[in-house]
Amino acid sequence: MSFPVPPCRRHLIEVHDQPWCPGVLRDALTEWLRVLWEYSQAATVIAPLLARTLSSSDTFRIVDLCSGAGGPIVPVQRQLALLGLSVPAVITDKYPAPALADQLSESSGNLTVMPQPVDARELPESLTGCRTLFNAFHHFTPPEAKRILEDAYRKGQPIAIFEITERTLLKVLLCFPASFLSVFLLLKRMRPRLWIWWLLTWILPVIPLLVAWDGLVSHLRTYSPAEIRRLIDGLSSGSYRWETGRVAAPRGGVEITYLIGHPVRRAAAAFR
Repeated sequence: MSFPVPPCRRHLIEVHDQPWCPGVLRDALTEWLRVLWEYSQAATVIAPLLARTLSSSDTFRIVDLCSGAGGPIVPVQRQLALLGLSVPAVITDKYPAPALADQLSESSGNLTVMPQPVDARELPESLTGCRTLFNAFHHFTPPEAKRILEDAYRKGQPIAIFEITERTLLKVLLCFPASFLSVFLLLKRMRPRLWIWWLLTWILPVIPLLVAWDGLVSHLRTYSPAEIRRLIDGLSSGSYRWETGRVAAPRGGVEITYLIGHPVRRAAAAFR
C-alpha cells in the first residue's frame, strides 16, 4: 500500500528552536532524541556509510552540526572503531547543551565540544572535516538548506545528513501519538535524572506534548527526495559527488534517510 508524500512542505514552528524556549525543555527534547538514536542502534547502519565517505575523501575528522545533546556521535565513533577507524569529532550547536560534557567522559578524549554557538549554514575555515547532521536538516528553510550544501561543496568538505523523519501520510498521522508515548518509555534512560523532567512528564505532561508537537512539525518540514534533488542541483562535478539512500535501524522501527556529498580524491571506483 502506498502512502503519498503530503504535497506541501510546511515550515511550522518547532518550539525547541525558539530563543524563548526554556532551557530545561530544550535540553529534555534533545536528550530524548539522543536516547532514541541510542535505543534504535542507528549507529550500526550509519557508521559503514561514514567510513566509506571518510576513506574516499581522505578525511580524518567529523564536525557534527546541530548536535543538541550529542545525538549518536559517540556510538558512531565506537562503531567506526570496530571498523578500524579512530575518528576524532567536534560537536557544535547553536545552543550548546550542558549534557555534552557527559558525552566527553564517554569518548576517551576523542571528542571535543565547541563552547560557542556555531552557525551550520557557514562554518569557520578552521572547522574542516566531514560535516554531519543527525535529524537536523529539516530545521532549515530551503534557502538555508541550500546554503549548507553549497558551503560544503564550495569548500570541498564531505557532508553526511541523516534524517529519521519522513513526510509521508502514514508517518505524519502516527508521529504525534507515537512521540508522545515514547517519552514515558524512554524517560528512565535520559541523563541526568532531573526531578523536573519527571514532574513535567508524569504530573504535567509538558515534555511529551513538546516532543509530540516538534516531532509532528519535523515530519512536515522534512524534504522529499524530489526536493533534495532540487537542493543539490548544480552542486555536482567530476570531483564532488552526491548519493542518497535509506537504511533501517535494528530497533524501534526507525528508518534513516541519508544524503551524502563528498569530494572524490581516491578510490572513486568504489562509489560507482
